[in-house]
Amino acid sequence: MPDVTFAEQARLLDEYRQDPKGLEINRRIGLIMMSVRKTQLDAEPYIRRALAHGVWDDDAARLLDGLGHIHLLKGEPEKAAEVYALAHPHYPAVIDFVFRLGDVLFRLGRYEESSTAYRAGIDRLYGNARDNAREVGAPLVHLLSPATVICRYFGEMAAKIDLYLKVRELGLIDRAEPMLLAPAEEIVNQSLLDCWGPHVRVVSDSASIDEMRATRGASMIFCDYYTLPDGRTLHRDVAHRAVQGI
Repeated sequence: MPDVTFAEQARLLDEYRQDPKGLEINRRIGLIMMSVRKTQLDAEPYIRRALAHGVWDDDAARLLDGLGHIHLLKGEPEKAAEVYALAHPHYPAVIDFVFRLGDVLFRLGRYEESSTAYRAGIDRLYGNARDNAREVGAPLVHLLSPATVICRYFGEMAAKIDLYLKVRELGLIDRAEPMLLAPAEEIVNQSLLDCWGPHVRVVSDSASIDEMRATRGASMIFCDYYTLPDGRTLHRDVAHRAVQGI
C-alpha cells in the first residue's frame, strides 16, 4: 500500500477487525488499495462494504469509479456499465462518469446508447465554455484537455491537436480559440509544439496558467469525443477515421 508504514497497516487491520462492516475503515482500505495496481482487484470487498452504507460523498464517487475499473479488469463490462449508470445520477457534475459509461457501452456494442452518453458529455462541456465566455466578457476559448497527456506524449500531442483543428475547420464544433496549458517541464517535444503554434495558443508560464485555470477553467474541452455530421458522437479512435474521410 502506498506511503503506508507497517505500523499504519497494522492499525488499519486492527480497526478492521474491530469493525469489519464500518464505513470509514472499509472506505480507507478500499481507496488505499485502489491506488496500487497490484492490489486493485483485492479492493472490491472493501469498496462494496463502504458503498453499502449509502453515503454519497466525494469519497464514494472515487469508490464507484474504482469499482467500475475493477469490473473492467475482471472482464465484466456489463457490470462496469451498471456501476457508471448508477454513478452518473448521484454525481451529475462528474463528467468523467458520462464518458466512462459511453466507453463501456461502445465496448458492449451498444453504439446508439454510447453515442447518446458521449453527446450528453460534450454538449455540456461546449455549453460550459460558451457560458464561461459570457460570464467573463471575453472571446470563446477551448482549453484542450487532458492537457497533461497532450503535453507529455508525442503521439497524443500530434493526434489530439490535429483532430481538434480539423473538426473545428469542418464546422463541427464552435470556432473558439484553442488554448493548451503547457508547463515547460512537461512538454515532450518543443519542436512539435512549435508546429502547432500558429493554430493553438500555448500558455507555459506558471502565473498565466494559474490565471487561465482560475478564470477560464470552465472552458475545458475533452479532445477525445466528437459529433459527426450524421449525428453520431464517437471516441476519437473511431471519429478520426470518419473525419479524415469528410
